[in-house]
Amino acid sequence: MLKTVNQTKTAGWMRDLAYHYDRARATYPNDRLIVLFDVDGTIVDLRYMMLSLLREYDRIHGSKYFRHMGLTDIDVNENHMDVLLARMNSLSDKMREEVAQWYKSRYWDQDVMFESHRPFAGVMEVMRWFQLQPNTSIGINTARPESMREDTLYSLNGLGREFKVFFPGELVHMSPYAWDSDVENCKREGIRYFRNLGYRVVAFVDNEPENLAAISTMEDSNEIMLLHADTLFESARSRLPRTTVSGDTYDITELAYADTLPRHVQFVWHGVKDNNGLAEFIESDVQWCEMDVRTDPVTGQLVLTSEPIDDTLPVNLTSLDVVLDAVIRSERSIKLDIRENGHTLDALVAEIRDRSVPEDRLWFSANIDELGEGGFRRLRRTFPRAVVQCPVDFMAPLILAMPERAREILDSLSEWGINRVSVKWDNLARRQVLDSLEEWGYEVNIYNVPDLESFLKAALLLPTSLTADFDSPSWPSRIALA
Repeated sequence: MLKTVNQTKTAGWMRDLAYHYDRARATYPNDRLIVLFDVDGTIVDLRYMMLSLLREYDRIHGSKYFRHMGLTDIDVNENHMDVLLARMNSLSDKMREEVAQWYKSRYWDQDVMFESHRPFAGVMEVMRWFQLQPNTSIGINTARPESMREDTLYSLNGLGREFKVFFPGELVHMSPYAWDSDVENCKREGIRYFRNLGYRVVAFVDNEPENLAAISTMEDSNEIMLLHADTLFESARSRLPRTTVSGDTYDITELAYADTLPRHVQFVWHGVKDNNGLAEFIESDVQWCEMDVRTDPVTGQLVLTSEPIDDTLPVNLTSLDVVLDAVIRSERSIKLDIRENGHTLDALVAEIRDRSVPEDRLWFSANIDELGEGGFRRLRRTFPRAVVQCPVDFMAPLILAMPERAREILDSLSEWGINRVSVKWDNLARRQVLDSLEEWGYEVNIYNVPDLESFLKAALLLPTSLTADFDSPSWPSRIALA
């Protein structure tokens, strides 16, 4: 029988969850698994709502009581606004009561829920990770009353949209009781609900100790990992069951291993520049490598460098042909970032044609102003089944503000032969841009990914491809990609 971790922790709780999930999958390979989350204080950080309402009070009443209040000043549960207000010497007893009553009349209004609810950092990526695992789902077990189902689904799916997280109504269990009534029983009924749907409940995440204590008394509860979201809660911490694992940070890097990453995303080893980088790439399981190609102005040879070459200074650059031959022999795939037109493009086309590289292992990338229409059309004519790509970060504002005009430009690029576009990870609008590009049918590569956390978040968005620095010293060995 599956056992949960027999200890309470304050760090690494997502790693413990990953281990427990792996054991569950190995023990019950054919079962439908589900990980359950509470909503308020677990998925949704209600401090944003509390701060938003206090500032709204100031705006409506022309006051300045809360103008200097910040998120970190809120350290009480959403049901205890009176405690927060009692600390404010600037408020009279009458004013505290007035603000508290006004807050209570508003804090579950539909517009407040839609406009001010925010997820805890990382929680959406964690849920997305589970939703991408085979035969695994995310479920909601909340004490919000059934009357709030429509608003709750609308709000949660709105929060999850940019992370590609979706909550189907069938996988949301809400309370059949009045608000704040029989909460512990509601949580137990939620477990039974998902079991009756045919799911094996792997874990349950909740911020209230008393709710986790209630689940621990159920039959077969020892198969359910109980995780305490150590945020803001009302019930006593002492009620946490002995086997509970606690944490306050949803860290996606603690979950991911190579065999849990999306298999249909093409991973690209960024910037092979020399023989040492080539050796590291060949020893890895990454299929694609990227090489920046220029012409050495002194020798006329194609060399590997992303930076312009100063022909007045001596340089020691790696020749493209040596690296190209090694990559071909290893039966890997090649992404060639063309940094110059003219001789560089002519010589590169000749090098590739001479070696008869299979076109499904070829990928050409260049800026629009480097190759122009003629260069891209030439690549498409010469290598009709290869990937031909250009970056479109400059189009991000246009995609968001004038999508019809953006599509016209992208259609023109497609006519040139470009069949994939790339977007920088640090583009602030990347998710909206990515959604639009994919909706319009364009393959997308995400590049300039700085670290493991960003890489995992990018992979969860399921782009066509993802370019990263896998040779970074900080890259963990457990992420050995195929």
